[in-house]
Amino acid sequence: MAQILFSTTPLHGHINASLLLAKTLVEKGHEVVWYTGKRFKETIEAIGARHIAMSFDYDDRKLEEEFPDRRNHAGIEQMKHDMREIFLKPTPTYVREIRSILETFPAEAIVVDPSCWFMLPMIESGELKSRKVVVTGFTALTVSSVDTPPFGPALPVTPGVDERERNIAMNHQFENVIFADVLQYFNQLLSDNGLPQVHVYILDAMTKLCDLYLEYTVPAFEYPRSDLPSTVRFVGPMLDKNAKTPENLPDWWSELNGERPVVHVTQGTLDTGNFNRLVVPTIRALAEEDVLVVVSTGGRPVSAIGADLPANVRVAEYLAYNAFLPLVDIMITNGGYGGVQQALANGVPLIAAGDSEDKPEVNQRIAWSGAGLNLLTGAPSPEQLRDAVRTVLADGKYRIRAKQLQEVFAKYDGPRDAARLLEQLIDNGGL
Repeated sequence: MAQILFSTTPLHGHINASLLLAKTLVEKGHEVVWYTGKRFKETIEAIGARHIAMSFDYDDRKLEEEFPDRRNHAGIEQMKHDMREIFLKPTPTYVREIRSILETFPAEAIVVDPSCWFMLPMIESGELKSRKVVVTGFTALTVSSVDTPPFGPALPVTPGVDERERNIAMNHQFENVIFADVLQYFNQLLSDNGLPQVHVYILDAMTKLCDLYLEYTVPAFEYPRSDLPSTVRFVGPMLDKNAKTPENLPDWWSELNGERPVVHVTQGTLDTGNFNRLVVPTIRALAEEDVLVVVSTGGRPVSAIGADLPANVRVAEYLAYNAFLPLVDIMITNGGYGGVQQALANGVPLIAAGDSEDKPEVNQRIAWSGAGLNLLTGAPSPEQLRDAVRTVLADGKYRIRAKQLQEVFAKYDGPRDAARLLEQLIDNGGL
């Protein structure tokens, strides 16, 4: 059996995305150590892995408190800020601690998330050549391609239209102008700390320099690329196909009986500081509609919604998606990747409204796949939401497409497929 080191930046969605993979590996007899933030200790130990805490840590529920300058940026500039201040800046600390872990835990494979750019100088130095580096793709692919616009501005891909000339020009602009300062900052940081520099475009590097990139979706939900790196494997979402329905269901659960359409709205687990962006407008939009609105607060108390609840609204801090989503007719989301994958795996059409982090890119893929609507805003009006819900309920093409994707998703078993590929990589030295 192998020794496998997981490392993820201390963000709830990053850890949660790969819990089932780590759990599967533990159940197969592998020894797993997980290096991440201290608040995830119990979660990680509950699956049988050993936890080691990062010394550079933060609470992702309070990002704008811990990184106050973040609120002064939006769009691409916020993405660049987060890359520099949250993910790149602690690289010397993370490299030192990873090296220390490997002295006593000589892992054959290191499994990291795409924001673990601190692995890059270790790859470049050659010190990991006896180990395999595996990246968990829990968001849309960031790797550039002649067939897609660059990751970041969330430009649409038009089916059947040759947009390669535009894509090549824009990718060059992003690599050599827009994101050039980020790589320059990173390389200066590396140089100042005696670490080797990185010579690959920062948004391509994790995909191109790893040994295996496990993309947590199916090809039908990702833009096709004729130049996709050979490291990429689509394994489907990380879903527990044997998950049981919880015993303690909400007292309103019996109302999910099909008498009226169920509309689920969520802002995920990260963007929960202001429910006036999506949850409250949805509640107001559908107050007079003949639907049942079910809200998930992503762990926040129900009182955090801060609005009166109409008679057709039900709320829970968390919902067991394996039991809940098969009963849902529409999911309204800000574009959290994991939630979107779970909805499609259950054949649920989507209405997307999000403008932070990777969400605009995810939401463009929702529209491109045909499984839902992208409202192209992070703060839709009640009127926009009401019209979108009526459209999706009335036009069966969105549900038909979501059901088609559900059939595709059913052919994958994310945790087991990913574990098999990782074992193959370790055993054979390659894929």
